[in-house]
Amino acid sequence: MKIGISTYTKFNLSVKEFLDFVSQLKLDPVELKLDDVELIKYLTSSSIDDLLKTLSRYNFKYLVHAPYIGVNLSIINNVMGKAAVKVMEKTLQLASYINAEIVTVHVGRFSKDYPLRYLSLAVEKAVSRLKKIVKEAENIGVTVSVENSHKAEDVSIAAFPEQIEYIVQRTSCRFTYDIGHANTFTDPSIFIDQLGEYIVNVHIHDNNGERDEHKVMGDGNINFKLILNKLKRLRYNGPMVIEVHSLRDIERSVEAISKLLKT
Repeated sequence: MKIGISTYTKFNLSVKEFLDFVSQLKLDPVELKLDDVELIKYLTSSSIDDLLKTLSRYNFKYLVHAPYIGVNLSIINNVMGKAAVKVMEKTLQLASYINAEIVTVHVGRFSKDYPLRYLSLAVEKAVSRLKKIVKEAENIGVTVSVENSHKAEDVSIAAFPEQIEYIVQRTSCRFTYDIGHANTFTDPSIFIDQLGEYIVNVHIHDNNGERDEHKVMGDGNINFKLILNKLKRLRYNGPMVIEVHSLRDIERSVEAISKLLKT
């Protein structure tokens, strides 16, 4: 498994400053979250030469995380749904330009303000839109991977293994296994049992099961030893991306993961 790191909107660092920090820790790959204010502009820019110039200074393998703030592939409103698809199409293009092989996406949520009888419609909207995105991704050599969501007020349509399996099997996308998100709903290890063949990316952070806290491994109640052993038995050799919300917690996470991987 390859220990990597993702950007975070509140780090308040330029892309170069963040990559310099990652270089010191000798992590790879780097997942670029396009909600970052410095990065999201490239979805509408006619040129990304300055971004390519910055990224090319480093020898990282890059992953891309599509925007999710205000983006909802499951939304019933078709006008907004088309806009969400457009965002994803722009994301695929950017990923192709920077040679990122995997794009992680969120499919969104079903608003608590709608009657539950429309939930199945929202799911099928997400599946239909994601099918279109996956088809375009295949044409440019990019893998689309759907991420399981965390507990929130709105209804999650990609929270449990059965929901992820339904989406994956109907769209031919892959699965980004977010361990912390899984823990807010159920035993996160069961995702490996049921969806192991689809996993191409792993997000790692901890919590106490009640909410999405993005804590350092060991600061919550997740049994990471069990999870990592299951991934080893699966012969998973892909990215293990740290998703915590401070630079100090990144350093602590690297220490914790490296120690556990040796046991």
